[in-house]
Amino acid sequence: MTEEKNAFDQWLSQWPRFSPYVHVNIRTDDGDRAEKREVLFQLLGNLTHFYHYILIPSHPQMPVIPSMSQQKPGITSFLARQHFYIQWKVFRLQSKHLTRSIQFLDELLTKLQDFLKETSKLDVDVENEGLYNQSLSESPKCTKLIKLDTTLVTKITHQESQINMSPNDSVVIHQIIFGMSQSFDRNAMFIKSHPLQEYFEYLIFSPKFEYAPDIINLTHPDNMTKESQFTLNVIATMHKLVRGFQITESVDTAIFSIIFFKAIFNKCVVENPSFFNKSFEPTFRNSAQLATFETIGAPQELFPQGTDIRNFITTNPILNKAGLILTSLPFFCSPLDMLGSIHEALSLVRDYASSYSGNKKDDVHSFDSIFGIFMATLVGCDLVNVEETFWFINTFSPMDGLSGQLEYAKATSAAVLMQAAHVVRAYNNEEN
Repeated sequence: MTEEKNAFDQWLSQWPRFSPYVHVNIRTDDGDRAEKREVLFQLLGNLTHFYHYILIPSHPQMPVIPSMSQQKPGITSFLARQHFYIQWKVFRLQSKHLTRSIQFLDELLTKLQDFLKETSKLDVDVENEGLYNQSLSESPKCTKLIKLDTTLVTKITHQESQINMSPNDSVVIHQIIFGMSQSFDRNAMFIKSHPLQEYFEYLIFSPKFEYAPDIINLTHPDNMTKESQFTLNVIATMHKLVRGFQITESVDTAIFSIIFFKAIFNKCVVENPSFFNKSFEPTFRNSAQLATFETIGAPQELFPQGTDIRNFITTNPILNKAGLILTSLPFFCSPLDMLGSIHEALSLVRDYASSYSGNKKDDVHSFDSIFGIFMATLVGCDLVNVEETFWFINTFSPMDGLSGQLEYAKATSAAVLMQAAHVVRAYNNEEN
């Protein structure tokens, strides 16, 4: 009989959530066995009823996640996405937690039925109320997420009330700029993706926006006829809004310019893709498979001798990270975002040049050296259509007014197209 109890205790130890509510003892006197069986029958009936009519039907309902568009201002949309994500996580945790409770009750009922056998010498005592509560309770992690979700819902409600209380477009624009200022890179004069971007786009594309006619005229497909003129039109409209909203500080003007460019291109590239895509044949990618450090103009002294370009780039931590950034370029719509990513990749290229050159005082940071390493990174990454991507950057990025870092990135972009054409010509000559 001790073996039977040990086996049950070992099973129960696997369920620490429920073990405090289940107690089993070895029966020493068979005199009251009939009474014990009656109690056990009643316990089985209560647990079975709870199992079928309360526990199983308590399965959480799958949350309905609506599609997110520009129906909500940016910060509200950002918080809403977090809210829906947490709801989904809570649903998964609740489902997993309930599945474990069902499994335990199922196994416990089976063992209690075994105790009814004449050969069993074990008596069981179950604290029903405690067991029921534990079976239906939330896990600590789930409880924490539910509290976080409650806080998010409060923030969303508060944010929407603030939006409704905004007196005019100018105040909102200045609030957005202020909210983004902490994320602004003052060295590169650039700002990466920010949740307030959606709020900004919701505002300027609203028919109630103060300059709605200008925005409609700028973004209408019929008015997009020349690539070079489109960017000039974007800049002209941007300057009109800067003057109208009295954005005077240089940093504020830079932030507004970047998010305005992003908003306009986000809308226009999606709605009129044929104007922005010229379907270039990816000849560079086809030719790059035979490229060497020499043919792309890379400084050979900064690379191990006899190394395959792609293998080296993908295995070097610094240049592989730069390659991943370049691979992501087509996912941006704004040429300023692309220039910002190129600047980020160039910064990693400089880090590689510094680390590899060691104590050498050669011109490892000259344009030619950095550009050569950049071209090697381009060969080793997975950017499919180099020609189309860099044509877009060169065509639609502003001619002037860029920060020094973005100007350098644009010069690099222009050089890429020339060097890519050189590589393709060299490849074609070898083929012929």
